[in-house]
Amino acid sequence: MKTFKSLKEGGAAQLEFLRMEMLNTSRLAVGVNQEKALNRCLVSSGNSHLQGRTLLAKAVRKEHSALMVERFQSLANRIAGEKKNGALSKSRSNDEAFRNRLQLVTVLHEVCPLELNAVSESAEQLIAKIDNFSLSLKQQRFGCSFVGAIEIEIVSMRMMREAHQHDDLEDLTSGRRKFKVLDSMLGRSRTLRNAPTVALVHCHGIIDLGRCPYDDACTRLRQIWGRSYQVEVKNLSEQYRGKKKSVTSNLKDIAGYITKGANDKIQDGISLHYKLSFDKDMESIEDQMIQDWRKVGSAIRAEKITDGLTHSKSMTMAEIAFHAEAIDMLMGLKRNRMGYVIKF
Repeated sequence: MKTFKSLKEGGAAQLEFLRMEMLNTSRLAVGVNQEKALNRCLVSSGNSHLQGRTLLAKAVRKEHSALMVERFQSLANRIAGEKKNGALSKSRSNDEAFRNRLQLVTVLHEVCPLELNAVSESAEQLIAKIDNFSLSLKQQRFGCSFVGAIEIEIVSMRMMREAHQHDDLEDLTSGRRKFKVLDSMLGRSRTLRNAPTVALVHCHGIIDLGRCPYDDACTRLRQIWGRSYQVEVKNLSEQYRGKKKSVTSNLKDIAGYITKGANDKIQDGISLHYKLSFDKDMESIEDQMIQDWRKVGSAIRAEKITDGLTHSKSMTMAEIAFHAEAIDMLMGLKRNRMGYVIKF
């Protein structure tokens, strides 16, 4: 006959099994407040101490975004100072000088399993490679500077394959390019190829090219990260929705984007959904569902209230909790909680 102690232990084990099943299978409903949903995931996963502590929290995001704007502005101020002192005579205006020198850099460093140690090691390797890139530039005395941030994106390779593996190989849409590079980054690892989701460790930042030719900087980066589409270096946007976009507006938007913490940024909020493309050119049925849900009296809203409507691109509760843990780990690489920031 089983003792009370064994029955109690067995019951506890069953409850833990059910809790983990819930975390691993439950996804967010259409239209839910993402930050409130995040906090529920943190409580359910035993990570309530992370509430309000990472970039996923609005107040933290706002503070870190403002600090990033200041770092970017210091790059612009340096260029403006050089122009004022006559060192940039070829540039007719500050705006032209900024656009000649400031470039948006994106590096897709590595795909990892959803394990904190793996992500931590990958981030450290990314920092080391950026340091090597910096050293190669300093040896040439180009006067380059860089400010950026390490980010983690939770990627559903299953959904990426379903969305893009049958696409026209010649039609390299943003989604197709993303699938192509991520699939190549998986390599021959059975663990990664069999994993439903993986962590993409990457960085975005602003480089002041100084006296370094654009093509030279691109070549040096692609010698470090050699796969197609793994590195992108591009000019700041000149227009947005048909209107002229200033350098200041560019820097502010980029600062907000790279301090978002989450997979994506939506206005002032965050998105805890998988992204199936680099750009926002993959508006899906689910995305349209959210727009319809916001309309009072819509059929989709009534269905959600009655039955509960899961967003098919939502991360699971376990993945959301892991994402928060990983961001906390990156921030904690430095005592000032700026461990995710890269600069030289």
